[in-house]
Amino acid sequence: MQAFRVTCVFLAAALFLSAAFVRASAGAGIEARGAALMNVKSGSVLYVQSEDERIPPASLAKIMTLHIAMNDVESGLVSLSDEVRISRRAAIQPGASMNLKEGERVSLDLLLKGVAVASGNDAAVAVAEHVSGSVEAFVRRMNEEAASLGMKRTVFRNPNGLPSDNQATTARDMLALSRKYIESHPEAMPYHSMPEVTHRGVTVTNKNPLLRTHPRVDGLKTGWIRASKHNLVSTAKSGDVRLISVVLGAPTSHDLAGESAFLIDAGFRTVESGGRMKVVRQLESRAASEDNGVSPPEGGRYGGKEPRSSGGIDEIAPGETPPGPDGSGDARKDGATVREIDARDVETAVAKLCVDANYRISEDIREALVQGAERETGELAREVLGSLVLNAVIASEGELPLCQDTGMAVVFVELGQDVRVVGGSLRDAINEGVRRGYREGYLRASVVSDPIDRVNTGDNAPAVINFDVVPGGKLRITVAPKGFGSENMSRLVMLTPSQGIAGVKDFVVDTVKLAGPNPCPPVIVGVGVGGTADYAALMAKRALLRPVGVHNESQLWHVIERDLLAEINSLGIGPAGLGGETTALAVNIETFPTHIAGLPVAVNIGCHSTRHAEITL
Repeated sequence: MQAFRVTCVFLAAALFLSAAFVRASAGAGIEARGAALMNVKSGSVLYVQSEDERIPPASLAKIMTLHIAMNDVESGLVSLSDEVRISRRAAIQPGASMNLKEGERVSLDLLLKGVAVASGNDAAVAVAEHVSGSVEAFVRRMNEEAASLGMKRTVFRNPNGLPSDNQATTARDMLALSRKYIESHPEAMPYHSMPEVTHRGVTVTNKNPLLRTHPRVDGLKTGWIRASKHNLVSTAKSGDVRLISVVLGAPTSHDLAGESAFLIDAGFRTVESGGRMKVVRQLESRAASEDNGVSPPEGGRYGGKEPRSSGGIDEIAPGETPPGPDGSGDARKDGATVREIDARDVETAVAKLCVDANYRISEDIREALVQGAERETGELAREVLGSLVLNAVIASEGELPLCQDTGMAVVFVELGQDVRVVGGSLRDAINEGVRRGYREGYLRASVVSDPIDRVNTGDNAPAVINFDVVPGGKLRITVAPKGFGSENMSRLVMLTPSQGIAGVKDFVVDTVKLAGPNPCPPVIVGVGVGGTADYAALMAKRALLRPVGVHNESQLWHVIERDLLAEINSLGIGPAGLGGETTALAVNIETFPTHIAGLPVAVNIGCHSTRHAEITL
């Protein structure tokens, strides 16, 4: 057996060595961080791109979970008819879910469908616990199996692919795993082609976009977390030819579907032409057509569909800088270094941020909801928190708004003093981006042109924009849509200095108590202390952007934040105002120097899905 494994590893290495001749030239590759394509029957690698770049696998880790489970079914260690008792650990898993409930019993067969179709993080943990007794024991098996398959750059930390330190894989490794899984367990393929799975009255559709749009695709698995972006392993069959396509780290879901479809179609053309129409040549032909202004062929860059928002922003990752006119990112003006940013790029960025912020909550908030569910002693409170997590999953994966109130767009702008916006005004570009984002994302327009006349502007503009000039050559934009169920609970008070910390605490707690269920708890409480009345209110709103769990740098205010959170959670308002121990997820306090005669304090409350998204240009 050991000799066989060594031979397999050697063969895989030889195949990828030959794949050095199937790489596209610069600029003619797949729009992703890594990619690979294989003819399963022959083992021929038809295309590779950055195949050894390590990237978090996200839900692609579930391919290994399914592979190990099917190994045990085949060996008779477990049976598809086994009734699996769902643990609390499984039931409270965040992210994608098949709606499992603690204590219920579900067949292993249905759980495997939940992993393959619904990408259920809860189902993956339930399978791991049943097959190996514990998640930890199962993860050890995952890594042992990865080693036996020659997956040298892959490390698994959990059975569902949720974010974890050092959990990573590569396109090369996922290709090896997927081929082994498909060849060893053809009986598992019907799971991956199922259009949907239903449990406890909740139906979840298959996450693989190509199942609905590509006639030859019949599996396999998608995956997305913030750190990796969009991943997809696809398998397609035509006659006796089966291909496996791996695309890792595509910037958008449209890129993912389009590039995966292109790889598969190019692969079949290669095979059907006897190798004359190589994938690399088709990619180079596509790039040349696009450079000449010719539309890509059907199944090309976006798989026959336009991306949600056009422009260059999908090619600029957060924290990177777009190139300037000379490609360097800098423009020279009178001997000074000035970065020029096109107003159209700002508009496109803001449009995308409006959509992203309304479709997805941040990982810190999602994790805080899960931890709240773990702490709650009441069944109702746990169920409410679980429903909030499920709502976030459905919104993100279905590209739907988290809430019908998609808010008034509040925008925070940090403008580097070495940045110059060209081609239009920065304010106009932001407002036009809001209009585009709310229109293209099908988000509710809630802004009225006059506080008294109350005629709806129809496009959710203008935005409330807060500018701050900072050192450097970057432009950071944060869009924070604010619903008014929580905004209406804002309060401001001018305390006397003698009221001190006790006065601040009393005011904050009293504000949350008065708000009750109105701001959709569990809430995030933003507090601004100091400055002037207007600046305290701004600090309170800006405090909502701070990640849950990140505290004020001052030890004094850190302790006050901690004490206030405990006191607020002791109010018993609870999730959705139905009682419980999780009224707030965090209390974030921002401070600023103030006048000797005053103590301004403002409170701004964010709901359970306090929304914001940012980008740095």
